[in-house]
Amino acid sequence: MTRGGGIRETVVEVGKTGVEVEKTGAGAGAGKTGVGVRTTGSPGESGDPRAANPPLEPGRLIQGKVLSFSADGRVVLQLAGQQIVARSAIPLTPGQEFWFEVRQGSAGLQLALADKQGAMYRFLQQAMGGLRDLGHLNELLGSLKQWPTGALPTEMAEQLARLTLGSSPAPEKIIQLLSWLNADGSGHQGKSATSLAAQLQALLVAMRQTQRQAQARSYQGIHEIMNVMSRISGVLEAMVGMNEQPAPPQQSSFWLFPCFFSLGAGGGSWLFSRQAQLVDDQESSSLVFFLEMSRLGELQLQVKQRGNRLDGDFVLAETAAAEFLQGRLEELRQRLEKLGYQATFRCRGGATPLLSAIKDALEKAICVAPRKLVDIKA
Repeated sequence: MTRGGGIRETVVEVGKTGVEVEKTGAGAGAGKTGVGVRTTGSPGESGDPRAANPPLEPGRLIQGKVLSFSADGRVVLQLAGQQIVARSAIPLTPGQEFWFEVRQGSAGLQLALADKQGAMYRFLQQAMGGLRDLGHLNELLGSLKQWPTGALPTEMAEQLARLTLGSSPAPEKIIQLLSWLNADGSGHQGKSATSLAAQLQALLVAMRQTQRQAQARSYQGIHEIMNVMSRISGVLEAMVGMNEQPAPPQQSSFWLFPCFFSLGAGGGSWLFSRQAQLVDDQESSSLVFFLEMSRLGELQLQVKQRGNRLDGDFVLAETAAAEFLQGRLEELRQRLEKLGYQATFRCRGGATPLLSAIKDALEKAICVAPRKLVDIKA
């Protein structure tokens, strides 16, 4: 409803599972939760604030910011252009941002905490501009050797080169790369002092300073190199942000990581998800690789793992590449058998474009309905 200057009132309650929203009558600013909601956006001529603010409709994903929080649980949220006064059962830090998904509850609308979902869509937005560049990071860092001696740090290129994957299993490289991605800035417990994304940003600053001090003819194409590195940094930062968010209650956990291959063979990312419940008294997990390889082109590998059994599908964009790989699946099966795994693999062409495939896989992992994201078909 509205009163006076077009202020709408509702009653909300922030709990561990979300925020319940229900309409109230005039003067009902204090329901059983003892709180009211006031909108600060300018309403339309009809006095309906929905004319100025996005509607709270089921399925909508909205980012909100905590403006203030008191010891008695009273919290003020900035949400969808409105200032919402609520009472929270959990402490919320002023300045902190949360993602909420609008759901239809039994007693009205419910705003469920959806930080994992929000971080996922932020990653996809970054990936639209920099996902294809990810596999070229090692090559880009190597190209910077042409810069004047001492102008730029070389440790990052050398460290990344040591962590690229070759023809032999190297799980320690994967662990070291993940540690580098999630560096906490302290350098303790074997972690790098600075994360990979932060080091890329520092490198970009150094490149810009060096560029200003040198003649432009010595750095042809350097603008594009810096733009690509900036996009890669954004993708890595958003990827880490998504991984840091806990999975929604009663849903499987999942993480997305980058991978790099030696000798310019390619790169990409891989999604690991772990089932919340045991299957036949065994842990079950799945791996999905999204790769762009120099010879095979776009390649996706979907593997389900249960105990020592692996069941997977290779899906490639090019039919000729799929036929080439099909003839080598037996060799892969034999190698995995020596490592103690019983593997079954299939191979076909007609792969979905990588970005769309990642979007579909992430939405499936987090159990949300498909959404339209710019030019990606939901």
